[in-house]
Amino acid sequence: MKKFKTTFIWSIIIIWLPVMIDLFFWNKLPSKIVTHYNAQMVPNGWSPKPVAVFMLPIILTIVQIFLVYLFIRDPKNKNAKVWMNNIILMVIPVISVFINVLMLSTGLGFNVARFKDVFFNFLAGIILIMLGIVLKSVKPNQIIGIRLPWTLHSSENWKRTHQLTSELFIIGGIVMLVIGLTPLQLLFVPILLLLIIIPVIYSFILFKRGI
Repeated sequence: MKKFKTTFIWSIIIIWLPVMIDLFFWNKLPSKIVTHYNAQMVPNGWSPKPVAVFMLPIILTIVQIFLVYLFIRDPKNKNAKVWMNNIILMVIPVISVFINVLMLSTGLGFNVARFKDVFFNFLAGIILIMLGIVLKSVKPNQIIGIRLPWTLHSSENWKRTHQLTSELFIIGGIVMLVIGLTPLQLLFVPILLLLIIIPVIYSFILFKRGI
């Protein structure tokens, strides 16, 4: 529990770390900063600078606290390995850093639309690898995993499904990182869909086989 608390504290620090960078560039940032983009990563929503800089960390901090609350109240999570919870707690800080880089770059005048595919592929790739590492060893719980009726009612189905999902997520994450630097960036959505659909179908096949 002590290591878990330490990771939680560090995760909050990382969530707020981008704010320190924003404050460093405060005078160079416009009075209104882009806080929303359309599908083509063209800005279509702006907020006052204080709101843009501080609102996201506040929201992500609340989400992180709620996530920790779910961890603590889940009786099945008490036997979970510490490193697994630690990795999960680092997902939101990673998102915080990436979104702030996007927001800050736009505020400083960079054309982020040119790099939208690279941005999302790298963010998705890192998160997929993190989740893939966790899913390989995750036990049935109330928070994360392929939580389907048949996986929740069969420990063997849960185990096999998550072993496959873990491998798919790690491979998929690596592929995302690679294609982010190639003309194959448009494969982002199809790959994500496959990573979601394949484990569901696989677990259902196991269920039909009595597993």
